[in-house]
Amino acid sequence: MAWLNFTAATNQSSAVVRLQFTDLRGFEPDGTPVANFAPQAVRVVVVGEEPLLECVRGTNAPPQLILYGKPAMTCAIEWRADLAVGSWVNVLTGLTMPTNLWLSISPPPSASAMNFYRAVGTLPLGP
Repeated sequence: MAWLNFTAATNQSSAVVRLQFTDLRGFEPDGTPVANFAPQAVRVVVVGEEPLLECVRGTNAPPQLILYGKPAMTCAIEWRADLAVGSWVNVLTGLTMPTNLWLSISPPPSASAMNFYRAVGTLPLGP
């Protein structure tokens, strides 16, 4: 077991950051070296001022959209079928980020064979 702490730089865009660990060494409580240690690679989602959207697909499962953002941030998901022409269309609005910084969403049904999605932060509606 290990703990990893780091601080992301301020004023950066939201991003998925890959961390690669090499030259790792592990020891038993009595000081005996652990022999089955291998290099590890992980990723960390850094949430900045703007939301971040990821599409994940499991084996034989429909795709899921994972929305990352700051707690209580209100977001919208926009869609378009072609990145070269057309405009972005709101397909999901009023999504409020929970305290755990991520939200799993099923993408809306589409007749298009190719779909592009993006997340945008929105201002909450006034009273």
